[in-house]
Amino acid sequence: MRGRSGDFMEIEKKWLVKRENIPYDLSSLKSCEIEQYYLSFDPTVRLRKIDNAGCVLTVKSKVSAVSRNEFEFPVDLSVYDENSDKICGRVIKKRRYFAPAGGGITYEIDIFSGELEGLCYVEAEFPDEGSCLSFSMPSWALADVTDSPGYSNGDLAKFGMPHIR
Repeated sequence: MRGRSGDFMEIEKKWLVKRENIPYDLSSLKSCEIEQYYLSFDPTVRLRKIDNAGCVLTVKSKVSAVSRNEFEFPVDLSVYDENSDKICGRVIKKRRYFAPAGGGITYEIDIFSGELEGLCYVEAEFPDEGSCLSFSMPSWALADVTDSPGYSNGDLAKFGMPHIR
């Protein structure tokens, strides 16, 4: 989560995981409940509610397999409810846990609920593409799904549960 408005280059990798393989005690980690939906897929425009306490409007555009331009703007929580009649696709619900990955990198472990129950990802954001591309997949991950069709949150909202390997 970025706590500022304006432009930002998001550089990240995403891996598919099984919940039972996560090597952290999730109850000991900082976490937040996320509910989000899309207002548009082209361009990507998302509203995200965090812990029923805050709301962020995000606009994204793909730059490369691991990079996206991302613009985030905090908005009043009422905006989330006021725009619920404009939803494109499904509402995504997940709990996000934050765990140390080493080297100043934090894992964001997403455990989905609702229609996506059983799906788990771990993501990591990086300061530049070089460090991203040289970062190894966690040993407890199943597959790198960073640029795999069906695994982005937008694709989950459009198409539902991906074929899990």
